[in-house]
Amino acid sequence: MTPWVQCLISETDIQKFNEVKNAVSALPDLDLGIYQKSGEKIILSCHILARAVGRVFELKCVDGKFYPYFSHSWNETKEGNIFDVYLVAVIGGPTLMSGDKCSPANFLYIPEVHIEFVEEAGHAVDIVATELQKHKV
Repeated sequence: MTPWVQCLISETDIQKFNEVKNAVSALPDLDLGIYQKSGEKIILSCHILARAVGRVFELKCVDGKFYPYFSHSWNETKEGNIFDVYLVAVIGGPTLMSGDKCSPANFLYIPEVHIEFVEEAGHAVDIVATELQKHKV
């Protein structure tokens, strides 16, 4: 079955999405270390994964809110389509959503200039990016 929305998304974005999906799906559970200040274990988050995916696959990482108020990060293509690599409260993914002006994405994904991301977890982005690179086709 070919979804109708496919007519709104370029073949280039669909191919890139499939590459990202395969690499993310191949990720093992990773030890990302601990936060030095709190001593708590770093858990893979949408903020870490979206930054790593952006780095490896040359996609924009966007920080903001997933409607209505959930802190979230996702990736965006040059055409404005959304790759949500770590969906809020969902098992499964990544997903590709049209960024067309009539798409629900415009209401669900709300970019913000500032988001609280613990910079101390920057090395976790490096770990995840290195692992994604191994699975990049």
